[in-house]
Amino acid sequence: MDEAKLANLMPCPNCALRARFFYPALACSVIFLLSVLLVQPNLESGTMDDWSYVRTAQMLAATGHIEYNGWSAPMLLWPLYVAAFFIKVFGFSFLVVRSTIVLEALCTTFLLHCTFVRAGVGQWNASLGVLTIVLSPIFLVASTAFLSDIPGMLAVVLCFYICLRALQAEAPRSAAIWLCFAGLSNAALGTARQIAWLGVLIVVPCTMWLLRRSRLVLITGTLTYIVSGASIWWALHWFNRQPYILPEHLFEHKPSPAEIGIIPTVIFRLVLDLVMFLVPIVLAFLPSLKRISRRSLLLVGAVASFVLTALFRLRMQHMLSSWTAPYLLFPRVHPQSVENTFTATSMPIKGPAPFALSMNFRLLLTLVVLLAVLALLAAFLDRRRRAVGTDAGQSSISFRNLLTLTLPFMLLYVGLLLPRGIFSFDYDRYYLLLLPPTVLLLLRFFQRRNGVRLPLFCTALLAVWGTYSIVTLHDNFVTYRANLFLCNRLQAAGISRTGIDGGWEFNHYTQVMVGSFVYQTGIRLPDGIILPDLPHSMETACSMEALQWTPDLRPRYAIAYPTSPCPRVPGFEPVRFRTWLPPQQREAYVVQYIAQAPIPPQ
Repeated sequence: MDEAKLANLMPCPNCALRARFFYPALACSVIFLLSVLLVQPNLESGTMDDWSYVRTAQMLAATGHIEYNGWSAPMLLWPLYVAAFFIKVFGFSFLVVRSTIVLEALCTTFLLHCTFVRAGVGQWNASLGVLTIVLSPIFLVASTAFLSDIPGMLAVVLCFYICLRALQAEAPRSAAIWLCFAGLSNAALGTARQIAWLGVLIVVPCTMWLLRRSRLVLITGTLTYIVSGASIWWALHWFNRQPYILPEHLFEHKPSPAEIGIIPTVIFRLVLDLVMFLVPIVLAFLPSLKRISRRSLLLVGAVASFVLTALFRLRMQHMLSSWTAPYLLFPRVHPQSVENTFTATSMPIKGPAPFALSMNFRLLLTLVVLLAVLALLAAFLDRRRRAVGTDAGQSSISFRNLLTLTLPFMLLYVGLLLPRGIFSFDYDRYYLLLLPPTVLLLLRFFQRRNGVRLPLFCTALLAVWGTYSIVTLHDNFVTYRANLFLCNRLQAAGISRTGIDGGWEFNHYTQVMVGSFVYQTGIRLPDGIILPDLPHSMETACSMEALQWTPDLRPRYAIAYPTSPCPRVPGFEPVRFRTWLPPQQREAYVVQYIAQAPIPPQ
């Protein structure tokens, strides 16, 4: 039913507006919340890096001062105050602090849907697009940890939404007010994650360019830009004077020719990863393969043949693992497992994990991504059919103006993260802010080419996609709870917390409680001196990793899978826990460290 017919059936003038914006956005938020509840993220210990930020929020609630502890590169200013308020009201717990991120993720979900609809995307397509983002592994994982990713995304999405309101305002005065609000709100909310300031630094000027015919808008936008820039400078100046922060530089050193040469590879892998996360939407372009010309079809076939041949040769050379999805797989942080948001297998327990992505599954996922890339390529090559019955006319912003609003942001965002991918590594969740503008452009492009509604099979793909995210994250929390149960049992037996290796998050939270900060290379000490590079500890299968960062710990015991070579401690029964992924019945043991032990193959 179109908007005009819907409006005629409504008993009040505002009912059609609520039906268009409020109810579908609320439905997406409810689905996201139910997914979080299915994950059961109740855990009184850290996950990923949130042990550091949770401790900062805890100290802020207790002392009224922000005290970083050697691990913070993002400011996380306003989320810290929100968390401190919740701690004051409900008392301290990891669950209370993480609940603030869930609330911010709910606001982001609701605002995403409103932004898509206001940008000319139909309700059905907007709902599928929003759910593709919020049910993806990178969003769901970031929503259940006290990190800066979701608050930063909220700042950017709000900026896009307000800029759309400015572009669609009927009077110059209204447009100027909306633009001022966009700049000032992003300057304030960007204190959660500094890269979110690209909203006021890039998106607001792009909006000013599109409204350049209005002198009032240009004057107001320029003044807003100056005030916002001054506030950003002050925030950075304050942050850089804080002790125990981890300064980040755009370039660690002058890039070598070899490092410059891998830039195309980093970009290529990033594009493939984005396609992988957006498979439920990108595969909607499959019908384009039937409509393209014979010459274009031959080009698509040549690309497919080349890729399949390359994958076969890589497999023959035993190099297939590096070029199969997920492409930002990063196995170096935790030697015992894989640190990757997509797999959600950053486990605290030592020894090879019972579950890992098999090569057959990764190869199947790679072929699906390849099919999605070919479908998108065919859609770009399809010149014989234009949109029929799209709702693009309901929006006052054209596709070209939408590109002007989003593309500079996306290009600069990738450019700022490229040096990190060249010099060290990128986590897949670092590219979370690229998903909203990418999905928005894909949906508008689909409506121009194929009509209004995404096909029903996209809903089935989304269901599979969301189920994978929920199941893997659920099992991740189950494993963390089993690990914490054994750590608490050791402490109940009289073992000091500093004598337990409970995994990356447990150990570092212990260090910041006992020693105030983590001895991370490069942090700024109170006297302004940068902590030099410390000698790395010798790591074996039966020793704690990164011990040089936690010098107040002297671990004698650890938690391990049955596959660990470390000797088990008699008297401590193993904990048995059940996961949703096979093998469903798993066990974890208390083991004792020995001086040397061979590292088993991972």
